[in-house]
Amino acid sequence: MGQASIQQMANRVAELLEERLRLRGNGLRAKLKRGRRVLPRHVWREAEFLADSADAATDTQAYLGVDHQRVAEAYDCCVVYLNGLRGQRRLRAIILAGMGRIAVNLALLAILLLAFLRWRGLI
Repeated sequence: MGQASIQQMANRVAELLEERLRLRGNGLRAKLKRGRRVLPRHVWREAEFLADSADAATDTQAYLGVDHQRVAEAYDCCVVYLNGLRGQRRLRAIILAGMGRIAVNLALLAILLLAFLRWRGLI
């Protein structure tokens, strides 16, 4: 596996992130930053490893330390997950991510409201 093929893998995952989850950004790392809440943790870690490997592939010295088997496994994990996101599954992933954000915000609002009422002596 050459330096160019690692970069091609990272570019393909970045294309899939934009196509399937509508994540914008320049390159894989920027898209991962936006998609941290949308992607499952194991897929996000694998994509992050792939982005690190793509960065290392640009430097000849760092490229020597890249584990090519691990890069291939990370790529496969990302592609299998992202290709599985079609239609309803993609919509469900986006809706669940949005609902999770709303639930966290509502919990924080309730905590702040209770703290305020406690501070004012109403509870």
